[in-house]
Amino acid sequence: MKKIAVCALKGGVGKSSVVAGLGLALADKKFKVGFLDIDITGSNLFSALGLAHSPKWELDSLNEKVVVPEVNGFWLLSIASYVGEDYAVLWEGSHHQELTDARDRLSQLGNGATVEDLEVVRRKIDDVLASSKWRFVSELLSDEIVTWPEPLDFLIADLPPSCLTGDTLIFTPTGPMPITEIRKWDKVYSFQGKLWREKRENRRSLWHFDASIVEDRVLNIIPQGLDEVYEVRTAGRKIKANSKHPFLCINRERQTKGGIIKGGRKGKYNYDLIWKPLSELTTDDVIIIAKALPDIDDNFLDLPPELCRVAGFFLGDGHIQRDTRYNHPATAVALSEPPAGKYRTQYIKLLTEMGFVPHEYDNGLVVCSAPLAKLLCSLGLDKKCLEKEVPAWVFSLPKGHKEAILEGFIDADGHRRRGNSTLTSANEKMLKQLHALSVYCGFRPTNITKANSTSIIDNRVVSGDGYSFELIKPKGSHPRGSLGTHLVRFRTNGRENPGLEHPYFGAERILSIKPCGREIVYDLVTRETGNFIANGMVVHNTSNEMFSFFDQVKNLSGVIIVSQPAKMSTIGLLRTIDLLRQKQIPIIGLVANQDGFLNRHGENEYQFLSPRVDLQRVAREAGIPFLVSIPQCGDGDKLKPYFSELAERVVDSRPVVLKEVTMGRKLKRKVVKGIARRI
Repeated sequence: MKKIAVCALKGGVGKSSVVAGLGLALADKKFKVGFLDIDITGSNLFSALGLAHSPKWELDSLNEKVVVPEVNGFWLLSIASYVGEDYAVLWEGSHHQELTDARDRLSQLGNGATVEDLEVVRRKIDDVLASSKWRFVSELLSDEIVTWPEPLDFLIADLPPSCLTGDTLIFTPTGPMPITEIRKWDKVYSFQGKLWREKRENRRSLWHFDASIVEDRVLNIIPQGLDEVYEVRTAGRKIKANSKHPFLCINRERQTKGGIIKGGRKGKYNYDLIWKPLSELTTDDVIIIAKALPDIDDNFLDLPPELCRVAGFFLGDGHIQRDTRYNHPATAVALSEPPAGKYRTQYIKLLTEMGFVPHEYDNGLVVCSAPLAKLLCSLGLDKKCLEKEVPAWVFSLPKGHKEAILEGFIDADGHRRRGNSTLTSANEKMLKQLHALSVYCGFRPTNITKANSTSIIDNRVVSGDGYSFELIKPKGSHPRGSLGTHLVRFRTNGRENPGLEHPYFGAERILSIKPCGREIVYDLVTRETGNFIANGMVVHNTSNEMFSFFDQVKNLSGVIIVSQPAKMSTIGLLRTIDLLRQKQIPIIGLVANQDGFLNRHGENEYQFLSPRVDLQRVAREAGIPFLVSIPQCGDGDKLKPYFSELAERVVDSRPVVLKEVTMGRKLKRKVVKGIARRI
């Protein structure tokens, strides 16, 4: 029996349709074919096979085994038969008791549960579920548990496309959200772009950074269990991830001509954008960051900038005063600003211009206005100091209004010095949100630092942890758009690479990578681009779930890689090939799926994918076989010749195992190419 795995690093490339088409074509050639659908991110192979529902498993009670059902001449074992057709796999298994205890704990807490209590229970449940899913898959692959009714000729497995810690903030059009709160079909910000060189006559070439920020849909959030995590830190961003998580980097290689480095001692360089897993990153690497985000067109709150500044001050150091006689209604707004405070007079004038009458007290200002107090409560600002958050509506405001929120917070709980502003708070969660807000506005924040502070309040010594970060003023005459342009070697008229200036993306060098112990990690799978923005950094779907399958299966005949002829899909394709090389897994070949479409005359057209990537050339350069190019078509019968050709090539295939590419081999290859050019 030949065991074949079909995989794709990026979701949405039609992997399940290729699995179904290949299997049915092999069945038409009188081969006995079995399908194993273990796409734990959401199973849909039964639909691609033309079935209304996934067939239910049969149980051999005598031998205590699962019997795979036969349907239309083939056999299908699908996770959808167990967990349902609309769910990703989170299987309890032998952890039933732990989950039962967690649910009992929730019942005991009841309505009086605090946020901290619920967070402890949630983490316990996530840990249990994430650590058990691949044990379930290994049991599906075991002959001791699963019985295939007849000896198969081919077993085709449909693999999932495949990490960040739970406190990671994902940048979305509605504001930053923790990765644990993202849900399927939510919108997130993603990156699309490239780095290219403009060759100019009699002048140095100029590098350009063509990129755009796009909105993409989330296909799934997958808990990956406990794993070793590392903190990657730049000057203004930091994130915790496991060693497999890819980051978008600027790759730099010296230009050579005939094996000789061009440009003498300093050298000339070629640059490109590549995805690097964290395990391959060093402190010399330069990664792409988001330095600003676009305003949302459909702003749903029309607030004056003056009120936004007051709201920012209230976030920093304000509270609602209530009348205890009438069921605690909000009656007044208090802003803490001492008589000697530098902003006291400014806010008296500001509130007066807004039509309010502020009353001065030793501890600050009080505005006796029930409408203003109720408005701030309705906006989600009335919380205790350590429970305050930046509401989601703040991120939908225009840029000037968001800046007013930050200015108000700095007035209340920060300070300004030499053009830089410092934001401080004992509320770490809120400060992280303000850090993200400053990125949305296009400011240049430093990382959040922690310090223990001690103060005297009412003759009592009070100590606790404090957090702060700084907004750096751009140096010299360089605009904010030039952030990171000096990292590519080229200068003109005293400015760093004007072609690399971009309103939304920049670059920063990695300052440190340090281990942070073991934490629960999550993977986010997007629909189109395969990447997203987390903590201000551009990162890719981890998409390494399929390699857990390779660790479980024995005697794998080979892997078929599916990709679209598009730029973003090709990035994932190259990384898939590289990971298969590292694992020394045999590769049957590459399938170019959705390569054009068949018109009514039966001709293949390509204009809907522009620019189109030549996947035959990609396969040839990677050293793997190219199997077939399959167009799009609404009529499945017209695609049968393409899948028949694919089946013939799979039957006659000779899988290849790629050799590891070492630095010595790379240098040797360059020298050989240089000699060939000279000859």
